Amino acid sequence: MTVTQIDFAENLSNNVGRFLQREYPNLAFANTAGEPTELVEEDKIGLLDNDSVRQPRWWPNIFRKSRRRFVGVLWFYGQDIGATQSSWVLEVYGHQNLRVLTEVAKRLTSKYSVPVKLKIFKESPVYETLPRDYNI
Repeated sequence: MTVTQIDFAENLSNNVGRFLQREYPNLAFANTAGEPTELVEEDKIGLLDNDSVRQPRWWPNIFRKSRRRFVGVLWFYGQDIGATQSSWVLEVYGHQNLRVLTEVAKRLTSKYSVPVKLKIFKESPVYETLPRDYNI
């Protein structure tokens, strides 16, 4: 009987996701709607900032959960956004996130030898979406 070698190919987003978790423990994953998730999607990773939590303001909201800032989405593929396998795009949600995401983009470029374009997608901050936000 002949034994053949088994090739292992890891999904790029999983590899990058592990790198981000190791290097930036304050970042958590989300989908493109800002919903928290443990899994990353194949072509993109949404990013939540665990260090920037917005507390509910008004007394009727006292029982509502605080929300993390949804800082952006890292795209590996996406014709509409201009991301390709050889040039990624990091959408930035809010100018206040530009500094930290510029650092993330530089580290990703260095680690993976792929340019990362930063695009300010939204001027003001965006916060995570929770399941109860969908009045279904």
